[in-house]
Amino acid sequence: MAVRWWGLSPNVVRLAAAMGLWGLGFGLYGTLWPLYIEKLGGSPLAIGGLATLAGVVTAASALPGGYCADRLDRRALIRWGWALAVPAPFLFAWAPHWQWLALGVLLYFGTSFSTPAAQAYLQVEAGNRLALAYNVVMGAFAIGAVLGPSAGGFIVARVGFHPVFYLSGLIFLGSTAIVWPIDRAPATGPPRRFIWRGRPRLYRWIALTAVLALAGGLAGPYVVPFWRTVGGLSVETIGLVSGLTLLVGAATGPLWGRLAERVGLPFALGLGVSVGIVGIVGLFGWPRILWVQVGAAGVRGVGGGSHLLTGVAVGRVVRAPEAGTAYGVLNLAAETAGALAPFPGALLYRFRPEAPLVFQAAILALVAVWALTARRGGVPP
Repeated sequence: MAVRWWGLSPNVVRLAAAMGLWGLGFGLYGTLWPLYIEKLGGSPLAIGGLATLAGVVTAASALPGGYCADRLDRRALIRWGWALAVPAPFLFAWAPHWQWLALGVLLYFGTSFSTPAAQAYLQVEAGNRLALAYNVVMGAFAIGAVLGPSAGGFIVARVGFHPVFYLSGLIFLGSTAIVWPIDRAPATGPPRRFIWRGRPRLYRWIALTAVLALAGGLAGPYVVPFWRTVGGLSVETIGLVSGLTLLVGAATGPLWGRLAERVGLPFALGLGVSVGIVGIVGLFGWPRILWVQVGAAGVRGVGGGSHLLTGVAVGRVVRAPEAGTAYGVLNLAAETAGALAPFPGALLYRFRPEAPLVFQAAILALVAVWALTARRGGVPP
C-alpha cells in the first residue's frame, strides 16, 4: 500500500524529499557564495553580475520550459532538470578565477526549464490539497538548506571551499536518484492554447511575484557581506543565522497555506510580508547585536514562508492543460525582476551597506498595503 503523509501522494512526498536533499546540497555553499566570489577576486559588482546572470538564464528558460511542460512528458522534464545540474558544483570548485564561475552558473540555472513542469505536476497530483502540497514541496528546499549553511561554514573555516562543492555535487546526485522513480504525470487532456488576454487575476499574481522577487534581489546578495563588514559576524555565525531563517521559513510555509484557506490568499500574504518587514528592520537597525540578528533572522523566515502563496494562487486560476505555460510566465516575470535587481543593489551597497535593505523594506511595505486591502474572493478555493 502506498504511504501517504498528511494526505499527500507518494509522488508528492518523493518530490519533497528530493527537494529537501537538493536544498541541503545547495545550502552548503549558497549562503557563502558571495564570500567565494570575493576569494576568487570578485568585487560587489562581480557578486551582482553573477546574480544577474543566474536570473537572466533562469528567466530565459522559464517560458520555453512552461511551453514544453504542457506538451511533453512532465516527468521526463523533471528528471533531466535534476540530472543535468549535478556537475555544476564541480565546475565551481575547479574555477581558477571568479569569471569562470559563470560556466557553472549557466549550467545550474539553465536547468530551470524543469521548474514549470514540477509546478504543473503538483497542480494535478495534489488536487484540492494544492496549498499544502505546493508549500511542502517548494518549502522542502529550505528545510534541507537549514543544515547546509552551518555545515558549509564549519567546513570552509577548516578546509576551505573545495570540499564543500564536491560534497554538494554528491548530494545533488542522491537527490536525482530519489526523484527519478516518480510516476508519469497524471493525464490532463490535450494541450490547450494559452490565452494571453483577459487574465486579470493571473497577471495580478504574476506582477506581485515579480515585485517580491525585485525586493529580494535588491538586497539578498548583499546580506552576507553586510553581516561581515558591518555586523562583524564570523563565517560560522553567518551560516547558523542564515540556517535559522531558512528553517523558520520552511516550517511556516505550510502554516501560511492553511491560514490562506481560512482568510484568503491576499490577506495571508499581506500579513506574512508585514512580519518579514519587521525582521528586515531588525537586520539593518542593530547589526552588531547578535541576539537581535538571531531574532530578526527568525522573523524574516516567518515572513518569507508566506511568499509561496503567489504560486498557489496561479495554480488555482488556470486549468491543468495550460498550467505549465502559466507557471513559465510566472517564473519568467520573477526571474527577470530578480535579475534586474542586483546591479542597483550593488550601487546602493557601495553608497551605504544598509541601503539595499532599507529599499527592500520600503518595497515590501507597499506590497503589504496592497495585499491587506485587497478584496477577498479573488482566488477560488
